Amino acid sequence: MVRPKELDSKMKTIYLSGLFFLLSLIVSPTVGKAQQDSLPVFTPEAFLYLVRDNHPVSRRADLFREQARATLRQSRGAFDPKLFGTYEDKYFDKKNYWRLFEGGLKVATTTGITLKSSYAWNDGIFLDPERTIPSQGQALVGAVLPVARGLMIDQRRAAIRQARNFQNVARIEQVRLINDLYWQAAKSYVNWTVSSANYRLFEAAVNASQVRFNAVKATFFSGDYAGIDTVEAFTQLQSFEVQKQEAYLAYLKASLNLETYLWSENEEPLEVTDQLRPVRLEIFPISVPVSQDSMFQILDNLEAHPDLQKLAFKRVDLEIERRWKAEQLKPILDLEYNFLSSANTFAENTVDNSLQLGQNYKWGINLEFPLFLRKERGALALTKLKIQELDFETNQKGLEVSNKIKTYYNEQLWVFNQVETQLENLQNYRRLLEGEEEKFRAGESTLFLINSRELKLIEAEQKMIGLKGKYLLSQYAWAWASGFLWSLY
Repeated sequence: MVRPKELDSKMKTIYLSGLFFLLSLIVSPTVGKAQQDSLPVFTPEAFLYLVRDNHPVSRRADLFREQARATLRQSRGAFDPKLFGTYEDKYFDKKNYWRLFEGGLKVATTTGITLKSSYAWNDGIFLDPERTIPSQGQALVGAVLPVARGLMIDQRRAAIRQARNFQNVARIEQVRLINDLYWQAAKSYVNWTVSSANYRLFEAAVNASQVRFNAVKATFFSGDYAGIDTVEAFTQLQSFEVQKQEAYLAYLKASLNLETYLWSENEEPLEVTDQLRPVRLEIFPISVPVSQDSMFQILDNLEAHPDLQKLAFKRVDLEIERRWKAEQLKPILDLEYNFLSSANTFAENTVDNSLQLGQNYKWGINLEFPLFLRKERGALALTKLKIQELDFETNQKGLEVSNKIKTYYNEQLWVFNQVETQLENLQNYRRLLEGEEEKFRAGESTLFLINSRELKLIEAEQKMIGLKGKYLLSQYAWAWASGFLWSLY
């Protein structure tokens, strides 16, 4: 993928400042139970790299730069030299009335001056006297200079400036598109990992509950437990079975959603199979939250945000349009001067004064000026209103981006604290269950209390999985809201 380059120094500073805290997102946890699994972990890093390289939206983003180059090439075509030629011949009643020919080259320059070089040849018995030229033909070299409208800027120069500006717009649009793509993909990946962790949680709960039920049933037949205990154990097992099926359905939905972001190099959609294993959120390390200094650095350089840069480049485009519209309030006043010479001068390689200023020339002035300028004044007023409207939009967008950055910053701090608290809570629930099991073995508790403790522990583990997923997502969200998620992959 063609990565957007030509970033200003402020933008680079922001990207580097945001890189350090997101490095933890690409760590593959391979401790604990994960070491026992021979399947490779499909990390968020590997996933987003795959999205970057193969997703159709990512590839389509590259087309923006190609469109910008094509637009610039098209606008430069207005300054291409043009060959021209005309020939007219009138023959009537066995008489050659006249034959007229002129051909040459025109060149429009970036200074507004149009250069012209041509050769004319005319003859005939009814030739208009003003078209009479030497019998060998006549050469002409001249220029047209706009001294009022078009002197500072004209439609051609405005078009090429807008085309150059469109290259910046295309680069930022590419950044925005990829930044949004990564954010949507990250949400899909986190949802997939959360659903996978929940499914594993209830799968383990079903297995443990099955072992307990079998043990209680065996002791019942031996006469050690009452029949109600087997009902209690079986009810717990059924409850976990239902929750396991619900978790599996959620995992299937999340897997299908993840598949929308998985593509091969040959632009073929990929499937999520059992060979694709996400990171284990249960043991996923929690990284340090974003520092307040990083947030303030982003806010201090808010103009480097892709959304605001796009509006800034749009304003540049409107400013070029405003200058051209203001230029049209001036009258058209074009001065044309042409040096004249007969064809002999060039054919015989003679040197004379025929091309000297004031000798053998043709010149003229073209003046045109609408009296009321209603069309021109109306067009200029509309462009000024567009600029004013864009300024309002920029201020509003700046406030929205700033608030979004602050919101996700506060959210990741809040979730981080919740995770720390929930870790302690989870350990306490585990101790309570272990203690209840000790009391049960000593004959001081019941299976009902053990099941109750186990339910509370599983609820706490579910909440921990959800909080870890939310924390992981909040860091992606902060990078996306700050506008540099695209630059990390």
